[in-house]
Order: sequence, then structure tokens, then C-alpha cells
Amino acid sequence: MGFDFKGMALQGAAMATGVGSIAAGATLAVNALKQGITTTMEFNKSQSVLQAVTGKSASQLSELTDQALELGAKTMYSASQIAGLQIELAKLGFDPTQIKKMTEHIQNFATAVGTDLSSAASLAGATLRMFGLEADETQRVADVLSKGCSASALSFEYLNSAMSTIAPVANAFGLTLEDTTGLLGVLANAGFDASSAATAGRNIILNLADANGKLA
Repeated sequence: MGFDFKGMALQGAAMATGVGSIAAGATLAVNALKQGITTTMEFNKSQSVLQAVTGKSASQLSELTDQALELGAKTMYSASQIAGLQIELAKLGFDPTQIKKMTEHIQNFATAVGTDLSSAASLAGATLRMFGLEADETQRVADVLSKGCSASALSFEYLNSAMSTIAPVANAFGLTLEDTTGLLGVLANAGFDASSAATAGRNIILNLADANGKLA
């Protein structure tokens, strides 16, 4: 009786394939475990930073922790990224109750303008401060800034650069966030870069407010 070399070769290939699949599966499992450990460590680190910035204990921040985990599970962002958003708001002096109200609105804002959560939180939070607005008006701020980006030549980067220069003056002379964003949009459409638009807008407001100014 002759050997079935072809059959033996096929059996050997099948065994090798099986062993290879097991090895590949084991590698995937190990990598997934490593990734899970890394993700957990990153989130724990973000929680420690949040505690340090707010001066609150873990138990006092439990609602923010739960919110970060919840949004991290149901959105395109990780829990650590949500926590990063919360940290930026804490740096601006918002308390845990305010941060909880603001977080989801800012997450939506970041998605709408295509930026990262921390940058979105920094601009939205600073804009609230510059116009003397309460945390409850975060959705308004997010909507106005988002609309400015979609309805004109404004971009997130443009607003982020220009708003800090023009907003304090605009607010001091009674212009609203909507007025200010609209003015920046007009200047952006006219070809002004962010720095020039901020300076020009500031000068326009100062001249309009001066009874003896050029625009009086």
C-alpha cells in the first residue's frame, strides 16, 4: 500500500493553519489586553489630573467620572478624551456641577467644527467668560460658533485665534456673541486673516463707541 502523500500534505497544511489561527488569536487577545490596560491607565491618569485641578476628591467627582465613561461608550470619543474636555473647563474655573452641564454640548460642538475636545472646551469656556455668560448658556455659545463656521469663511482655528482679541472689547461696549461672531464672519469673507480681522474688528468697535471717532 502506497503512501497518500497528497492527503498527508493536506492534513499537515490544515494542522499548520489551525496552529497559526490559534497563535494569531492569542496575539490578538494579548494585544487587546494590553490596549485595555493602557486605556484604563490613561483614564485613571486623567481622573487624577481632574482631581488636582478642581481640588475635589474622587467621590466628589463621581458624576463627572460616570459621565465620561457613559459618553466614552456611546460616542466617537474615548472616556479619557471626555475627561480631557472636563479638565479644560476646570482650568477655566468651572465647578463640577457646571462642567457636567457643559460637557455634552461641547462634545457636540467639537464634532460640528472638526476639532478635538480639549480645544473645543477651551474656546467655548473662554468665550463664556469673555462675554460674562453662565454655564447654562453653553449650548448657545456652541451653536453660535458652529453656525459661524458653517455660514461664513470662519473656521475653528480662525475663531480660536481672533476671539480672545475682539471679545473683551465687544462685550465692554455691549455687543453680543452673535454680533461679534457675525462681524468676524464678514471680515473673514472679505479676506482678512484671523489676526487682522481681530485687530480690525476691535478698532471698528472702539471707533463706533467713540463719539469723536472716525465712524461716529
